[in-house]
This record gives sequence, structure tokens and C-alpha cells, in this order.
Amino acid sequence: NVWTGDSSDSWTEAGNWEEAYVPGKSVLIQSGSNNYPLIEDDITVNNLTIEAGAVLTQMDGIITVKGDFDLLSSEVTNASYLPKGGSLTVTGKTRVHQYISDEKGLVSYSMSSSTDYTDNSNIGTSYKIQYYENPKDSWTILNTTMQPGIGYSIYSLNNLVFSGNINRTPIEVPLIRTNGKGYGWNLLGNPYTASINWAALVDTTKIENSYWLWHPGSGTYGAYNENAGVGTGPKGVIPSHHAFFVKLKTTHSAGSFIFSPSATVANTENYLKSSSYNKPSHIKISADNTKVSDYVAIAFVQDASVGLDKFDTEKFFGNGYKSNPFQIFTVEGSMKLSINSLPDTGEETTVKLGYRSTEIGSYTIHLKEYHSEHSEVLLTDTKEKTTVDLLNVGAYTFSVDRKETNTTRFTLTFPANIPTSAEKIVSTDNTNIYLKDGDVIVDVRGEAESLTYDMVGVSGNRVARGNLFPGVNNLGKFSSGLYIINTRNEEGTIVSKKLLVTH
Repeated sequence: NVWTGDSSDSWTEAGNWEEAYVPGKSVLIQSGSNNYPLIEDDITVNNLTIEAGAVLTQMDGIITVKGDFDLLSSEVTNASYLPKGGSLTVTGKTRVHQYISDEKGLVSYSMSSSTDYTDNSNIGTSYKIQYYENPKDSWTILNTTMQPGIGYSIYSLNNLVFSGNINRTPIEVPLIRTNGKGYGWNLLGNPYTASINWAALVDTTKIENSYWLWHPGSGTYGAYNENAGVGTGPKGVIPSHHAFFVKLKTTHSAGSFIFSPSATVANTENYLKSSSYNKPSHIKISADNTKVSDYVAIAFVQDASVGLDKFDTEKFFGNGYKSNPFQIFTVEGSMKLSINSLPDTGEETTVKLGYRSTEIGSYTIHLKEYHSEHSEVLLTDTKEKTTVDLLNVGAYTFSVDRKETNTTRFTLTFPANIPTSAEKIVSTDNTNIYLKDGDVIVDVRGEAESLTYDMVGVSGNRVARGNLFPGVNNLGKFSSGLYIINTRNEEGTIVSKKLLVTH
């Protein structure tokens, strides 16, 4: 039985199967389906396999697997099983696969049982598993069984396979603060076979409303701030089998983090990429040496303050083997930030841009994302006595001749906002403009009226014009640069938005 999902999410609807469904036979839920099955009644199968990117959600009923249950993994995403209700019985083996894209990773354990696959050799690696100890601020070799909810550091040349019983229950993990050592940092792990929604889990009474997720490809920690709605990589969900750091607030010495299956959501293919959901005005800056990149985000939030507040997120540096040799941050007082939120006043603002280099050489700062009304993004290199507008040039290359942490060489200045049109411009509308796979997308939401658009470069040259329809409109690919997209409704009201196209 091969699931196609052509008609609905109903297991019993004939149109959702490649051929006539035969109860009791093996089932393959393939990725790329229009719909994925939602289980609310009892079903029985022989073997059950969920492809990477495919989803099975259980709300009620009993799923009986008389053979083996496999959840597959690929370079871009994992299979998803969302245990939101009912029960699961597997007679054979349950195998949860995890693709390893880089030798070093921070992973989690999604099984409730500790039989067989609880040490390094059994999950597919000959190297020792480690966990982070806050009281020592160090990594310790694991000599007990892996536990759901805890994060682990694993070095492996192979993909991993976890076996046992899938965890379907809430998990509570204690958190501690040790001043002078690990401070408030605690390494947790997603205990489920699906992504989890951060906003549905975190209790901000004692825990900072941010999390830090290791990105092995760049050797850095991406950060997400739920208060600001902005991340340097993550976008508010934590994939299955991924570990992440959280931090207790300075006013608390202990606390706990409670995971719940109700917070599970499907794994996606772009959890470390920007998405098209609504965000505040912000930009993202990257720094790289042609091999790996690190990011900072600067957001303009109405309720943010000039100093440190809940809309800011501290920089968490990657250290040791596989870490990025050049990591960037902004500076606020004595704090280094990966997400710096400023009040959205429209007035000129300057922030310090710092870096930590562990290798000398040539590096490049890029303007990677631009969602702001500021007419310029001025990068000043005080060492070279040079200022460039990243909106116009896109990137700035410089040399570092020593290993250091530097907080004085660079600044970013955002001049006061300048209106882009003398005609009526509204701040809210029913369109969302973003990039997807290099294409410019205009998403017209709801039952929109007739809209037309003009797309112009910063020099004023028109590059495209036409009509927009309700739903997703693909305007195509354009050269790198800053563009202004003006949409006009039947009453003549114009909405002007800027979009930075990068390749």
C-alpha cells in the first residue's frame, strides 16, 4: 500500500492510495504528497515506513504494526510521526533514522525505552557520546543510557539509527544555573519524532524566550528570539533529533523545561532558512571566508528599547573542533548579541559590529536579508577609514591580521527613514513579498481585490509590471540588488515594499 494523499488526509478514502488499499499489508507513506494521513481510528498494518519529509499524525485510535516501523531521514529533513493521541503497538523493530551531514552534531533521543540502542556503537558511531554539564561548564562522556529531553554531542562518520519504543509522553527536564561556570546554559533535546514549536513550550517565567541551535555546516549556533519573531537561522521550530541550548534567567538558580506532544509539528525542509511569515522590520548580516558563514540579525521593534531587553538575544559562540573561525555579533554595553532589537522610531541608529577571529585571513561581510524602510545600511571600517553602503554594494571584503575579539573596528549605521513615494503608502496590507529558491514571490492573502504591481530598481528603472491574483504569484528571477515593489488597488492606494535579492 502506497499513500499518495491525492484526495484528503483520510486513511480510509480510496483516492489517497496508489492502488486499492488492502488492510493488513505493509504501508509506505511517501514524501511529496498533497495530504498526509491523520489517524483517528484503529488501523493494522504489516510494516510501516515513513519517508523523509512525509508525515503521519495520530490523534486517536490504535496503530498496530505487526512488522517493523521505520522513520527515514535525508540530508534536508526527517520523517515525522506526531503522537498527539491514541496508542502505538509495534511487534517488530522500531527504527528512527538520522542523517548526519557533518561529522559533529548535537542530537537528541526520541525513544522512551533504553534497551539495546543506548551507547555509541549501537546507534551507529564508534566515538564517545558526550553531554553538557552546567556545574562544570564542560562536556562529559556519557556512561549511562541516553534519556529523552537531554541533548548530546556526537561525532560520527555514519548516519545514526535509534531503536526502541517511540516516546509519546510529556518530558520534564531540570535546569540549573552555576555562576562562574555554565551560568544559565542548559543543553536540551527534542524528545519526539517530529519538530516542536518553541512558542508552545517555553515558560518565560524563568527561561529566556530564545534558543540556540547548532548548525554543523557553518560551525555556529543559530539563534531565535520569540519576542522579536526573528532568528539568525532558526525560525521558531526545533527539528526531531536536534539538541538546543536554553538559558535560565539571571534571577533564577533552578527551573525546568516541560516538553509536550501537543507542541509537535511536522518536520520541514527549511528550518534553518528564512520563511515568508510576518516579521518585524529587520536585516541580516553575514560574515564568511568563502567556506562557512555566521549571521547576526538587527530588528526594529516598536516596543524594544535602546538597551538590553527581552527582544535581544545573547551571542552563543561555537568553540572547539568544527567551529567557525570567524564569528560576528553586535555590541550592547558589555553584552555580545546575535539578535539586537532596537526601537522602530525611524531615526538614525548606529550599532557596533564585533567579531571573534581564530584564524587570520580575508573575510567578507554581506547584507543577506533586508526587510526595512531605511534608505541605507552604512558599514564603517574604522581601521581602513572606509564607509560603504551595503544596500548598494552588497558586500565588503577586509583582512584580519591577528586572532582576536574586536568590538571597535566596525559600525552599522541606519540613517533616518526616507519615504519612497509621494503617493499614499500604507503600513499594512494583504500582500507578503519574499524570496523562494531565487524567485520573487508575492503572496496575496484572503479574498483580495484586483491588484497591479510595478517592480523597480533603486535607480528607478522598471524591471517588471503586471497583475496580481489571490494566492501565490511568482514574478520570476531577478539580478541581485535592492528592488521596490509597488502594489496598487482599485482605489489607487499604493503599498511600497523593498526586497533585497541575493544569489
